[in-house]
Amino acid sequence: MQVSYKWLKDYVDFDLTPDELAHLLTHAGLEVETIESPGKGLEKIVIGVIKEIAPHPNADKLRVTKVDVGHEILEIVCGAKNIFEGAKTPIAQVGVELPGGFKIGKAKLRGIASYGMICSEDELGLVEERQPGVMIIERDCKAGDSFVEVMGLDDYILTLNITPNYAHCLSMIGVAREVAARVGKPLKQPEVVVQETGPAIEKLTGIEIQDTDLCPRYSARLIRGVKIGESPEWLQRRLEAAGVRPINNVVDATNFVLMEMGQPLHAFDYDQLQDGKIIVRRACNDEELITLDDKQRKLDTDVLCICDIERPVCIAGVMGGANSEVTENTVNILLESAYFNPINIRKTARKYAIPSEASYRFERGVDINAVIEAGNRAIQLIKELAGGEIAAGIIDVYPEIVDRLKIHLRTQKVCDLIGVTLDRDEIVDLLRRLQFGVEVRGEDMDVTVPTFRGDVTLEVDLIEEVARMYGYNNIPSELPMADYRIGRLTRSQLLEDQTREFMNSVGLTETMSFSFINPNSYNKLNLNPTHEWRNSIRLMNPISEEYAVMRRTLLADILKIMSFNAKRQMGQIRIFELARIYIPGDDVLPEEPRMLTAGVVGLDEKDRWNQNAAGYFHLKGILEAYARKFGVGELTYSHGEHDALHPGRTALIKAHGEVLGYLGEIHPDVMGNYDLKERVTVFELNFEKIVELSDTEVTFSDLPKYPALTRDIALLVDTKVSAQDICEVIQKIGKEYLETVEIFDLYQGAQVPDGKKSMAYAMSYRAKDRTLTDDEVNALIDELLERLQDKFGAEIRGN
Repeated sequence: MQVSYKWLKDYVDFDLTPDELAHLLTHAGLEVETIESPGKGLEKIVIGVIKEIAPHPNADKLRVTKVDVGHEILEIVCGAKNIFEGAKTPIAQVGVELPGGFKIGKAKLRGIASYGMICSEDELGLVEERQPGVMIIERDCKAGDSFVEVMGLDDYILTLNITPNYAHCLSMIGVAREVAARVGKPLKQPEVVVQETGPAIEKLTGIEIQDTDLCPRYSARLIRGVKIGESPEWLQRRLEAAGVRPINNVVDATNFVLMEMGQPLHAFDYDQLQDGKIIVRRACNDEELITLDDKQRKLDTDVLCICDIERPVCIAGVMGGANSEVTENTVNILLESAYFNPINIRKTARKYAIPSEASYRFERGVDINAVIEAGNRAIQLIKELAGGEIAAGIIDVYPEIVDRLKIHLRTQKVCDLIGVTLDRDEIVDLLRRLQFGVEVRGEDMDVTVPTFRGDVTLEVDLIEEVARMYGYNNIPSELPMADYRIGRLTRSQLLEDQTREFMNSVGLTETMSFSFINPNSYNKLNLNPTHEWRNSIRLMNPISEEYAVMRRTLLADILKIMSFNAKRQMGQIRIFELARIYIPGDDVLPEEPRMLTAGVVGLDEKDRWNQNAAGYFHLKGILEAYARKFGVGELTYSHGEHDALHPGRTALIKAHGEVLGYLGEIHPDVMGNYDLKERVTVFELNFEKIVELSDTEVTFSDLPKYPALTRDIALLVDTKVSAQDICEVIQKIGKEYLETVEIFDLYQGAQVPDGKKSMAYAMSYRAKDRTLTDDEVNALIDELLERLQDKFGAEIRGN
């Protein structure tokens, strides 16, 4: 919000410099972002009156002028075509430096001396575009007057960053109220006198509110016989200082009151309203309205409209309609001053992307009990600026009157929360300065909150106001007394940090994504309609549908990130994320387990099994190294199923019999949904299970004293028998002597019957207390082969 230093002085007397004022406002909670002087660099520019114009003897496009600058007549050569005798223009005399660093010097132009420069607006830095001629000033002034003062540029504009809880400061009077409270001067309100000379307004118009939940109050005034024209200079200057473009005297009057009092108003061309009546209602589906920006808006039942008996004429609180716009032909004006539901206005303004000064204030909440005062102020100005006859009375539809809130405030509570000792009378004085009503009750008080302070609803809000007025900078800084203890990470937090370090160390890049996802992500993951992940927590007010539900998996985000990078020609992508998911439960709050998810694509390495599964074995190796490092236990893999994964390339991962998660290739349909061209492999593990199983205590054993015996076996089994099934039997039969077991060959093809496959295992046996004999190991192998025959029908290949 832009605040004019000069305009602010109309409402409160103060002797502060602009910098001091900025300091005061910042300490009041109104951050001042910038202080700018519109006339900076133009202080030496004066008004010149052109007395004579003569052709240049040596140049057809130049003319020689005589210009009165007050104390002397200057000869200035000028090439502008729009000059004329009697014209008032800005003059830069010899020695003046213009914005941009151009210094005016005495010059000869085609043999004629020139003692200054007649300036255009762009040369003065007032506009950016190159102007076709010099600036002609049509204001009341004389030769030699200061250009800055004549144009109202002798001001300072403070740009304030107003936070939502300071909606009462979105006006000049609101800011002036804060200044007055701090400098101890009275607030000067404008005197409003309305001369009603016309017929009763009830005979000319009527108001009907059909949706009082969206419009709790609507008032109207009527003035007939106005003359639309240009606003006077003082009004244009005020609006320009506030960053508002002047339009005409009637619209400018409503905008002036908006900036002065913070109450948005709207002026309708009364003669364009069918039957002259106003109906406040929700729009019907597919109703349309061309707004003042000449755009056709398709309305629906969520939009509150101001209508006549036939059609919408305004989107309430956001923008008026072209069908009731005030034009140069307008004679009669119906003036609206109302209060609209802030939430509805915010949604409507966002839906149609129409940010406006009016909606900005309605969204944050205006003073419902200042509606009439603002309407009277505006109708008074319209009468002064455009003439006309004001109808007698006001139509004010206000079904449920909003009373001022009363809050009991305890003096001791104020002192306890602020941390300073204040007596009751000090607190009373600070609150009354801000126009709170205070009734003393012993050592405490009852405070009446004015309705323009919608942000104050609790005792702590009043305490904040006391602290603000007392000055946060005056409150001593003291560290709280507490037992100091050195904090440390929990076992779970430490493992989380170590996991991130490990994943980075093996070449995976960590990603961080939002906890919210698009519910359509579950469709892209190919989940069936009854999949448990579809039962997600939906946000009540999502930023957009892209972030509408709390995620049940990290997989959607991992694939989204991989797709984003793959489209940008990133060949090899290896990423992971360790973060929470959100599972609805019986309690009010959801369960929030952590998940560890990773994905790889584009690996150039070959897998030893020639299964086009380099990604699978790459991630499998990472997981097994991780499990060994953090004592999760031996990982086992079995055939698994998951809607998002390839049905024949998915493994269920377990440790100590507990399911940790899954590892596998993404389903081809899912890859298509994410526009991924190459095979993608992922894993997703329940990190909470890993924390439970992890045992990072390191134990050491003696180096082996006795040699190991190795045996290799090649088995012929049915294709449905998994390598893990065979490993489990080998481990069980090996008892305490089996040291390692590893599958080193897998073969299907010639010399292997259909429906069969050959798997070869290398095993190492060792005893801790002696050297094993061949007979002992051979006995174990015989027992093993017998068990494999019984359980899987396995045969030694080559027998």
